Amino acid sequence: MKFKAGKPYLVIPITLSKFVAEHRFYTPFQVYLFLKAYTPGKAKLSRKDLFYIAEALGFKTEKTIKTNLKKLQNKNWIGYNAKSGVYFFRSIENVMKIETICGRTSTLIFTNQIKYSKSFVIASVLKYSTRTLRRYLSRKAALNNKQSANQSSKKSTTPGFIPISISLMAKKLNVSKTNALKLKRKAIKEDMLEAIPQTSVLSDNAKHLTYIRKGLHEDAQRIIRRNGNVILVESDLIKINVSFRRRSKRKEKK
Repeated sequence: MKFKAGKPYLVIPITLSKFVAEHRFYTPFQVYLFLKAYTPGKAKLSRKDLFYIAEALGFKTEKTIKTNLKKLQNKNWIGYNAKSGVYFFRSIENVMKIETICGRTSTLIFTNQIKYSKSFVIASVLKYSTRTLRRYLSRKAALNNKQSANQSSKKSTTPGFIPISISLMAKKLNVSKTNALKLKRKAIKEDMLEAIPQTSVLSDNAKHLTYIRKGLHEDAQRIIRRNGNVILVESDLIKINVSFRRRSKRKEKK
């Protein structure tokens, strides 16, 4: 069959992204998104079609697609008519009903980003989880700008960036700090996140590293040696490159 995108983007509820993250359902979700974006809601998939999907999503063989189609069938996200060989792809609303989740606040994923859907899920969960922090920092920046209006018209050089630690990321994504760091690097590589490293020089003598770590034992893991200096690695400033969209109440057809 010929795969053609019906719309340039899909609207994905935050609660569905959180479900995918919590259940590590990343790859089946990626296949589901591709089929929702590039088919009219049903399709008869040949081996050639499976190979095409695998190639489009960056997998080596069509076996990965077969395996994840089966996982989607087991979750009832897609249906299959054995007699006709046709797959039916449930609407996002029906998938949410199946998983007993609700919510209309959503983020947009463009069809050319489906290959990076894991990073999209991570970015969506982080953006929603840090909304209170972003509002607070936005109001604080507005107040500071107002107070300094008569002194300087200079604006922030990092608009949209907020401090997000690996600990906070691990907590929101329900993973270890090690895995959170891997997910962060992946999302940055795939342009779902942008990061500005933040560090402080504690000493210009690298020989002081051991003594400083002992004195600041709670932060010892974040104190490193770099270019002959002792550096404290602070929370990176992160910009999350996904956009919010409130999903319509109108029910989508199956």
